[in-house]
Amino acid sequence: RSTPTIEGDRIYLASGMGAIVCLRATDGSILWTQNAFMDFKGKTRAWGIAESVLLTDKYAVTMVGGPESTVVAYNKTNGDLAWKSGSPGGIKSYSSSILIERGGQKLIITQSTEYLLGIDPENGNIIWSYKTIQHFKGKTDNGRGDFTNSPLYHDGKIFVTAGYEMPAVSLNLAADGRSVSFNWENTALNTHHGAVVLYEGNLYGSSWKNNALGSWVCLDWNTGRINWIKDWYNKGSIICADGMLYIYEEKNGNVALV
Repeated sequence: RSTPTIEGDRIYLASGMGAIVCLRATDGSILWTQNAFMDFKGKTRAWGIAESVLLTDKYAVTMVGGPESTVVAYNKTNGDLAWKSGSPGGIKSYSSSILIERGGQKLIITQSTEYLLGIDPENGNIIWSYKTIQHFKGKTDNGRGDFTNSPLYHDGKIFVTAGYEMPAVSLNLAADGRSVSFNWENTALNTHHGAVVLYEGNLYGSSWKNNALGSWVCLDWNTGRINWIKDWYNKGSIICADGMLYIYEEKNGNVALV
């Protein structure tokens, strides 16, 4: 269900039921496999697991979710357990983690259904946590808090969005990478599926009206100000190349160049 992560002659995959597998790209042979989700009593929502495995210089990293651990890491070469993080709360979301660096501090940025976390990729220590669920104002039933889009990081700011009428949230990451603070929230760009694009100081993506309908939105990256909202078929996915946006609405398959 997830996009494979490829490095050299190895392919890393997360299954919909929690197995992490490393394959040899040339012949498909299994080099190692683990199931962190079962081993560490992970919990997820009804739709299973849809993350891509994150690779650091040494480890293959996956989210577990639940009371025991949020994230675990395995040796990329042999699959041995390297570390497991603690858990401030929340179960596994559908999004993938990212790896960033700020002020010399490398961080795995990952999100459960309740928290955004900054984790040390060397040892799994939680450097900081931010309770994103506080912005959702009780809208946590029936899958609310289920992030499908990976966090977006640029120039000291982190952006997260989850659909379902929940506000998108921007956080400031301290210069040393060791703490975060609230920047802004905005309900216009509450992306359900399909991710967002940051280009020349603006965010682009689709908003959620219901599970079958949405609009297209542009926000200012620094302030969250709405630049424009456009109705066009339906919500969907977006990428950027050569200064143009390619958008694909998810119901009927229309594609636009913007």
